[in-house]
Amino acid sequence: MGYLTVVLIGLSLSIDAAAAAAASGACECSNKKKLGLKCATLFAVFQGGMTLLGYLLGIFLIGFVEVFDHWIAFGLLAFIGGKMIIDAMHEEVQNPVDYTSNKVLLILAVATSIDAFAVGLSLTVESINIYLSSLIIALITLIMCLIGSKIGNIAGQKFEKKALIIGGVILILLGIKILVEHIFF
Repeated sequence: MGYLTVVLIGLSLSIDAAAAAAASGACECSNKKKLGLKCATLFAVFQGGMTLLGYLLGIFLIGFVEVFDHWIAFGLLAFIGGKMIIDAMHEEVQNPVDYTSNKVLLILAVATSIDAFAVGLSLTVESINIYLSSLIIALITLIMCLIGSKIGNIAGQKFEKKALIIGGVILILLGIKILVEHIFF
């Protein structure tokens, strides 16, 4: 496996994270540039880190994790996406979720990086430098998430609540995509 393949893996892994960054970027906050960088950095660290962790744990956990990883990712993404839609549809929400908070961003980072863990597990059969490969995946994710966050910022400014609903739908669809890929493919 060459590094072109690692770049392609990085691009495919980063799409979910970039979509989640766009959804988060659509939320109103006072410092969107800082949020975009924080979100992109967190997602990149998790994508690269989970790839490395998956590789290092290798065969030991592959059977255990593959059984339910897609359900965890689906549940987390569907919950946060559903909450975004509900919050956008109500004028005043009793307990609004701060989609820019570290806690929510951490949940999104974990949910979107579970696939990276599985990729790391699969890379144990390849003869590659896993540290360089994980770094490449992290850098690609960082760039894609910065782009996604910027797109979310623009959409959020132009469409306000509609952007939040679209962001929620995107997160739910990402969860469904992960679930379908693992169940049927």
